[in-house]
Amino acid sequence: MPQTENPPPPPRHAEGMRRFNAGDREGALAFFADTVRAFPGDAQAHYFHGIVLFRLDRFGEAAAALRRSADLFPGEDALVKLAMAQGQLKDMPACLATLEEGARRLPDSATVRAYLGTTLRSLDRLEEALAAYRAALERDPGHVPALWGLGLALGMAGRHKEGMAALRLAIERDPTFPPPHFHLGVLALADGDPGETRRREALLRNLAPSYADRLAQILTERTTP
Repeated sequence: MPQTENPPPPPRHAEGMRRFNAGDREGALAFFADTVRAFPGDAQAHYFHGIVLFRLDRFGEAAAALRRSADLFPGEDALVKLAMAQGQLKDMPACLATLEEGARRLPDSATVRAYLGTTLRSLDRLEEALAAYRAALERDPGHVPALWGLGLALGMAGRHKEGMAALRLAIERDPTFPPPHFHLGVLALADGDPGETRRREALLRNLAPSYADRLAQILTERTTP
């Protein structure tokens, strides 16, 4: 089994997953709460318990459940969701520490490193963010979130053409993902190419109208005398 994957869930989780997939989150929560009491060493039970709590916006409880899951088994998604819950709690030192832990425990994971880059970028630690994104892309050259994050971080560092190149690679990999289109439009405007910004706005009209509206607003603000 690849290091970054969670082990297959035991059959005893089927009822909880059925409730969750049917939209009965409270029922799923009760099921997995009972399961972790009965099987405290079951990493997947703690993971699903944490995911349901996360979906219910109970981030403190979700973080505790996901921490128990990650302690038992270093599942990629358990560590990422733990970091996300800590971020929702505004505990950025804990979020960063979790992702750094994930990078150590999962040396082949591009996803953990992409999230690490985004966390570092949000803390204005741009050079470290760039290094994390590049480390993700060394492991998976087509990792769209890492390409997007790299392009955005390069743009924040004033390296507009490099940033646009990374964003175009992200778009090539997944043309339906709106954020790289939006940020390519922003960087093109900063680089003196409003025509490219308008092309991205037009494309986003069908793909994600809210992004198109925001891009049009930025274009108006920056080009109106």
